[in-house]
Amino acid sequence: MNNELTNADNIYIKDLGEVIPTIQKNNLLVNDVEKLDLDDLGDVLSDAVEFIPYFNKAKKVIKFGHSIIEKFNIKKQFVFLFQLQNGDLDEKGLEKRNKAYQFGKKWYFDEVEQTVVFLHRTSRVEKAKIMAELYRDLINSEITTEGYREYLDMVDQIYIQDIPHLLEIYHKQSETNTLFDGKAFLETEQGKDFSFNEIRCSRLKSIGLLKQYHPMSYGFSLDSYFSLSEYGMYFCEIFRRIDNLNTEYKFKK
Repeated sequence: MNNELTNADNIYIKDLGEVIPTIQKNNLLVNDVEKLDLDDLGDVLSDAVEFIPYFNKAKKVIKFGHSIIEKFNIKKQFVFLFQLQNGDLDEKGLEKRNKAYQFGKKWYFDEVEQTVVFLHRTSRVEKAKIMAELYRDLINSEITTEGYREYLDMVDQIYIQDIPHLLEIYHKQSETNTLFDGKAFLETEQGKDFSFNEIRCSRLKSIGLLKQYHPMSYGFSLDSYFSLSEYGMYFCEIFRRIDNLNTEYKFKK
């Protein structure tokens, strides 16, 4: 088998760039694609997309590729595409990218290339879902291109197992109407009684999702306290769109 057909690096950026603007027109949606075995991935594609070069090449990598890494990279791309399809996408944003694809605009292929690079970097399919939600916000003009790049860097650094704890803080701040005032949260009974996992919070703080308050700052007698940053609030909104991130990764001692 020709190596061009079995090497995931030869799933050209332009092929994925062709699929994204037409994502809502193709019936790709499959539940729990991230749970499929690598060799079963080709079966999730319908005959309706056989004519699209990206899917033909991807199926050949799955069928004939010898490297688990090659197949896993394709799986992450599938997860990304299925998650992207599973939500509202602005037609103007899609058409803008469709035209950019047709006319070979560099900005669009740079956008897709950077997305693929980060997809290949991660060993977690959950991060592919997070990236898809970020890309949806980019298409819908909720974030800027520069913001998208910064958020990809943050996703690259986050521990999936830390996300439920971040969401716990989010829910407590929401309940106390203190999402935009971390100091006020820590002055509530819920904030004072909240059990912060300092290791997880320190990691989340290191990538900008939490702010830290030291005991002496406000007269506390316990260890350091934390609250959401603006980045943290945004990412919690992203995480809440993805069902399993809040339920499957509870920390167990």
